[in-house]
Amino acid sequence: MTTIRWRTGRRSKTLGWLAGCLIPLGVHAALVTDNFDTATFSGGVIYSTLTYGPAIASNTHTLSLGTLAGSPAMVIGGGTGSIYVKASLPSTVSLDNLGDFIQMDFQFSTTGGTNGNRVLRYGFFQSGTTDDEALGFFLAGQNAGSGNSLLMADTSTSANPFYTTAGSAGTSGSITADAVYDAWFRIERTSATELTLSGNHGGTSLSTTHTIGPSSATSFDEVWFGIQNRTTTFRIDNLVVTIPEPGATAFLAVGFGSAFLIRRLRRAAARVAR
Repeated sequence: MTTIRWRTGRRSKTLGWLAGCLIPLGVHAALVTDNFDTATFSGGVIYSTLTYGPAIASNTHTLSLGTLAGSPAMVIGGGTGSIYVKASLPSTVSLDNLGDFIQMDFQFSTTGGTNGNRVLRYGFFQSGTTDDEALGFFLAGQNAGSGNSLLMADTSTSANPFYTTAGSAGTSGSITADAVYDAWFRIERTSATELTLSGNHGGTSLSTTHTIGPSSATSFDEVWFGIQNRTTTFRIDNLVVTIPEPGATAFLAVGFGSAFLIRRLRRAAARVAR
C-alpha cells in the first residue's frame, strides 16, 4: 500500500491500485563460480567448486587440469573421437515463470586441430537415469578454423545429447588457436510456451526460440562440457553460473498502470501550480 503526499501538504488518496500495476524484476546472483584455483585432480575427477568428471570418452580424449592464460583451468581433449564431462549444480533451477533464466559465462582457448564446426559443446541439462536420458540445451561452438556455431535442443531420451547434429541459428565465424575468448550461454523463459536460447561463442552471437514440448526440459541440475568427433583440445576457466536471486526484487510500473500513474501525477502537478 503506497501513500503519496503532494507539495501542498494535502494528502492524496491511498493508491491501492498501484500494487496491481507492479511486477517483480529478478536480481541476478551467481549460483556458482569455478576458477579452478584450488582444484585437485584425482582418479579422473577434478575436485573444485563443482566436481567435474569422470570424463566419459568414446575414444582417447582426457580430462585434466592445465592452464589458461597462466591460471589453472579445466582441460578436455588431447585425443581423438568424442568426450563429455558433467557436473551437478548445487540446486535444481526451474524456469517456471516469465523472466526466469539460467546462464553460464566462462573463458576458453583451443590448441586447434582438425577444422570443423560444432566442436566445443556446453549447456544445461536435466539429469536422467542414464546420460542418454538427460534432456536440455547447449551451444555447439567451433574450434580453430572456419565453421558454424549452433544452438541445440536435446529432447531425446535414447541418445547422448552431445552426439546429436540437429540444431538451429547457425552462424559462421572464426576462432584462432591459442587465443583466449569469452563465451556465454543462456536459457530464459520468455512466454508460457517458449524458451529463448542465446549465447556468444568467441565473438559470434546466437539466438533462437524453442517451443516447449512434452520432452523439453524446463528445469536443470547439471552443467555439461564436451567435444564431438574432433582432434582438438579446449581449456575452460572462470566459469560463472547465474540465476535470478530468490526474494531480491525491484518493481516497475508497466502498461496501463504506468500510463495511469503518469496522468495522476501530471494532474496533481497542475493543481499545485494553480
